[in-house]
Amino acid sequence: MIQTVRERFSCRACERVTQPLAPFHPIARGRAGPNLLATVLEAKFGQHLPLNRQSKTYGREGV
Repeated sequence: MIQTVRERFSCRACERVTQPLAPFHPIARGRAGPNLLATVLEAKFGQHLPLNRQSKTYGREGV
C-alpha cells in the first residue's frame, strides 16, 4: 500500500479546511521529475549522448 501524505490548512476566521493540489508528475506513477527528464532529453538530442552512456554517468553520480 502506498500512502501519500499532504498538508491541510485551516482558516481560523471561516473554519474552512483546504488542501493544496497534488504535485504534477510527467510520468504516471513515475519517480523521475520534470528536471531529470529534461536533462536526459537535452543530453540525448542536444549533446548526442546515447542513453547507455548517460546511464553509466548517472550511475557514477548515484542517480
